[in-house]
Amino acid sequence: MIKHGMLFGVLTLAAVVLAPGQSLAFTADGLEEAGVSLSAYVEAEASYVDAAEQDTSDLAVSEVTLGVEYAPNEWLVAAVVLLYEDGLDGVEIDEAYAALGGSDAVPVVFTAGRLYLPIGAYSSAGCSGVLCTDSLAQSLSEAQEDVLQVSYGFDLGTVLAGFANGDVDKVGEEDQVQLFYGAAELSPVEGLMVGVAYMSNLADSNELTELMPEDGITDEVAGLSVYVIYAAGPFYGQAEYITALEGFDTADLDADGDGSGDQPEAFNLEVGYAVLEDLQLGARYAESRDFGEFAETQYGAVANYELFDGAVVSLEYLHGDLPDGTDEDTVTGRLAIEF
Repeated sequence: MIKHGMLFGVLTLAAVVLAPGQSLAFTADGLEEAGVSLSAYVEAEASYVDAAEQDTSDLAVSEVTLGVEYAPNEWLVAAVVLLYEDGLDGVEIDEAYAALGGSDAVPVVFTAGRLYLPIGAYSSAGCSGVLCTDSLAQSLSEAQEDVLQVSYGFDLGTVLAGFANGDVDKVGEEDQVQLFYGAAELSPVEGLMVGVAYMSNLADSNELTELMPEDGITDEVAGLSVYVIYAAGPFYGQAEYITALEGFDTADLDADGDGSGDQPEAFNLEVGYAVLEDLQLGARYAESRDFGEFAETQYGAVANYELFDGAVVSLEYLHGDLPDGTDEDTVTGRLAIEF
C-alpha cells in the first residue's frame, strides 16, 4: 500500500509538470521525450542484535524511495524524492528542489529547495560505501535543510556554497537564515575523489539536533569534514573524518556528564574488493568521540552479491564498543533493488 500510494503521487506530479497534451504519455518513451525520469530504491532486511541488556531481531522494509525528475532543457531541473523508512510515521518528502543553470552558456547552478547538505562522503539514498549501515561519520554529518545554494562544476570537480535556516538556533536568534555551508570535491586523477566541507553550525546535523536543548544553544560550533575515495578496477576505498572545530558549551552538549562541553568527531575507513565479477567483500573500521550513545569503536565486514544489474543481496556484520563500556554485535541480511 505504501509503495502504491507513493507511486501514484509521483505519477500525478509527472502529469502536472508535463506540457498540455503530454500528461497521458505514461510510456517510457513518452516520459523521456517530455524530460521526465522516474527512479526508485527498495531495501528489505533481516537483522539480529546481540546487546548487553537485550537481544533483538527484526524483519522490515527498511527503506523505500521514489523520485521524479523533470528536465525539459539543459538549464532547468526540478525533482521530488519521497521516502519511507522503517520507524517513520508514514511517507515524507525527502528532497524537493529546483535548479537553474548548468548549461554551456551559464555553468553556474542555482538551487533552491529541501536538500541533504553536501557535508561528507555519503548519498541520501541507498548505500554510500561498501557497507550499507550508516557510518559513524555519516551519522555525525548528515543534515537535511531548506537551502539556497550556488555551485560551479569544472573539469577537476565542483565547488559550492549555500545558506539555510537551521533547526538549532542560538537563544534569542530564532528563525533566522544563519547556517552557512561550503564544499569542494575534486578528482585530480581518474578514480580518485577528494572532498572537504564546512558548516557553520554542526548542531544542525540530524543526530546532534536531538541532543541539543529545545530552547536554543549558547554558541554555534562549526564542523569540518574531509574525505578521500578511490575506485580502480576491483578495488574501492573510502576514508572520512568529521569534527567539531571546538567544544560545545557545557550547557549545550555534555552527553557524558563530565562537566565539560563535548567536541564530537568521527572517523570511518572502508575498503572493498571484487573477488568475483558479481561478488564484493569489504570491511569497515570506525571511531567516534563525544558522540552521545554512538559506538566509540566500530568494525565489521560485508559480502555483497549482485543478483543482476541494480539488485544486490548482502550479509553484514558489525561490532561496536559503546561509551558505557558494553558492546553490541549486529548481523544484517539485506536485499536492495534500485531502478
